[in-house]
Amino acid sequence: MEANAFDAGMSRLKKRFVETHYERHDRLEDLAVTLQQPNPPASAAQEVESILHKIAGTAGSVGFKELGEAAQQVEVFIRDHAASNQAAIVKVLDAFLDVSLEFCDPIEKLMPQSAGDGFSAMAGTTH
Repeated sequence: MEANAFDAGMSRLKKRFVETHYERHDRLEDLAVTLQQPNPPASAAQEVESILHKIAGTAGSVGFKELGEAAQQVEVFIRDHAASNQAAIVKVLDAFLDVSLEFCDPIEKLMPQSAGDGFSAMAGTTH
C-alpha cells in the first residue's frame, strides 16, 4: 500500500511539474524575444537564469534528469556570459527551448489523463 501511495504522490508531482514547465517554457520564449532587442534590460537575463535554476533544481527530482541537466548548463552559461555576449545567450536559450519542446510534446502522451485531473484538457495543446 505504501508503494501505491508513493507512486500516486510522484504522479501528482510530475503532473504539477509538467504544468508549471509549460508556463516556464512560454515565459522563456517571451524572454528570448526580449533578449534579441537592442539593449534589453538586465532583468531579462536574470529572469531567464532564475527560471532555468528552478527547472534544473526540480526536473531531476521528478524523473526528468536530462531536462534538468540541460537547464543547469544553460543557467551556468548565462551566469558566466550575461554581461559580455548577448547573442550567444540567445542562441543557447533557443537551443534549450528546443530541448524543452522535445520534452513537452511526448510527455503529454505519457501522462495519465482522467476526467477532472486538469491534464486531459491540456492534451493536444501546443506550447
